[in-house]
Amino acid sequence: MTAVKAGTATITAKTANGKKAACKVTVTAKAAGEVWIRIYGQGRYDTMQAIVKEGFKTKGGTVIVATGESFKDALASAGLAGLYNAPVILTNNRSLSAQAIEELVRLHPSQVFIAGGPVAVSDTVKSQIESTTGTSAKRLMGKTSSGTSAALALQGKGKWSDTAIVATNKSFKDALSVAPLAYAKGMPILLADNGQSLSSDVMNALKTCRIKKIIIVGGEAAVNKNVATQLTKAGYEIQARIWGQTGVDTSAAIAQYGIENGMKPNNMGVATSQNYPDALAGAALCGHNNAVLVLADDKALKNAYFVQKYKGRIERGYIFGGTFAVGNTTKTILEQSVSGGSGIHRYEYVISDSTWTNAFQNARSRGGYLVHINSPEEYMYIKGEIDVNGYNSIQFRVGGRRELGGAKYHWVKADGTLEDEVLNASSSWCNSFWNDGEPSFITGGEDDVPEYTEYTMSMLRTNNGKWVFNDVADDILGSDPRFSGKIGYIIEYDE
Repeated sequence: MTAVKAGTATITAKTANGKKAACKVTVTAKAAGEVWIRIYGQGRYDTMQAIVKEGFKTKGGTVIVATGESFKDALASAGLAGLYNAPVILTNNRSLSAQAIEELVRLHPSQVFIAGGPVAVSDTVKSQIESTTGTSAKRLMGKTSSGTSAALALQGKGKWSDTAIVATNKSFKDALSVAPLAYAKGMPILLADNGQSLSSDVMNALKTCRIKKIIIVGGEAAVNKNVATQLTKAGYEIQARIWGQTGVDTSAAIAQYGIENGMKPNNMGVATSQNYPDALAGAALCGHNNAVLVLADDKALKNAYFVQKYKGRIERGYIFGGTFAVGNTTKTILEQSVSGGSGIHRYEYVISDSTWTNAFQNARSRGGYLVHINSPEEYMYIKGEIDVNGYNSIQFRVGGRRELGGAKYHWVKADGTLEDEVLNASSSWCNSFWNDGEPSFITGGEDDVPEYTEYTMSMLRTNNGKWVFNDVADDILGSDPRFSGKIGYIIEYDE
């Protein structure tokens, strides 16, 4: 079935035994000049169906069916799906979803694997799969999620590379981010129980599948160092531990590793870091395209920098899920990141009681400059990074300064001259982001605080939680020593 135009349609599928099921599918047209295509539906199974339709056209092959109510089995099956170039189809655990029926009818697979036991995918669903496809479905399961990951690995015996991936079963982020790598490179994903140890089932699967090397995803808080010790004592080489400070950072690190090892940024996927359903099938699509996946947080789209880094190599990208999952602001930033119009670069947040003048000089000595925030999108990005890093009590100096003897604020160039844009003019995007009553050009004069002239700009969080621009003295501590330990500055690097 091929969409000929954008819109919403109700599709009715009829199985071999005459049963019918209907579902609603939304196709969103790609606007002229847009790179990022949003794939979504009204719910998780609609989104799954839209993703599978986008990437998997071949009939008569293999499919993997997993529950859409949990992440563990679906993500652990990514490597096996890659061995068979198969989609991952999601279903309710009690009754085969209408969307799954439609896809099984469309793809008419000759082989079906079910990831997980009857609690995950009931025997009723198994029977429905078999009556829909006309083929026997093989259940791959263990007593636990780690046991199921081992069973999935054993099914691929003789086909795997010599490298396996180990991830925690406590949370979805790391396994989700690495699933495209597992799919594309023929690596099984094996789950560590609560990130603390590997079960005997997992260790047996590693041995039986003749694995030699291990990639651990996540830091020691996710996969304890005891797991690495357990593996090295058993004779396995830890090829890499890929991790970041957060799940979003780890996803960027995994994507970078994937690109360094032959994967591509083109056709990459972006999914929310807050929940898993939209990206369970999306990870398989990315792997099918030999493309990476990064996680996004609408409060801090830190991976916009990753996208911008590869903007020349991204002709198309996928956003998995609707606007409640990945917001339109995020989509706008992604579009601007590949077009070069976002102005989002790399930022360093320095906590220091230095003056604005010293901060300006220090930024230059480090190869950057005091940040110039040139759009609402860049402002949102920086605000998000501040929030994520827990710097809400810090007043950050930014690269704006007032004309000497004048009333206009400008960004300051590296040579100390001023850019043309007037940041406190009504025509500037910055105008609505100033604190109430600012710029005021003076501070102090009350509560025993001397009056100081204000010539420089900062970014601070007000009592109501809003981040705003403020004008401050060059030496904040000279005007009010109570700010000691609560001052910083932001360095921007054009990378």
